[in-house]
Amino acid sequence: MGKHEVDLLDGFDGRELVYDEKKERSYHARIWWALFGAAVLILLRGVTFHIEEIKMQRNWKTIEADYHETTAQAVYVDEKGAYHQYDLAGFSAAYHGDKVTLYFEENVAYAKPVHVLSFWLKTYFIFGATILFTGWRLWVIYKK
Repeated sequence: MGKHEVDLLDGFDGRELVYDEKKERSYHARIWWALFGAAVLILLRGVTFHIEEIKMQRNWKTIEADYHETTAQAVYVDEKGAYHQYDLAGFSAAYHGDKVTLYFEENVAYAKPVHVLSFWLKTYFIFGATILFTGWRLWVIYKK
């Protein structure tokens, strides 16, 4: 048997006899790459949703609906006298008092609200910070 010129227990993980620094960095970086990619995709999708809402506000028709805070329901009546409701539970809609503005393109039955600006700012902050943090972690891993 030949002699090894390395400390065989340095970095020993039970599968290899010689420590490979490049493989070790790759192993530690995988989770950070996955988080980085997920945060970028979520942020990009959030930006497209925000752009769609801006287009809705500029180009679609509006209807004022009565907002009931206790049930988180927006209720409105169309031109034919039919009642419609939109469930706003879990939705950070831009409402003012007991009214909320809903937007529709052709059919008033498909009217929907837009998010408040603070919702988008929080989204951009959370996922932007995640991108920066994971980028920093990747930089630290590969800097060694």
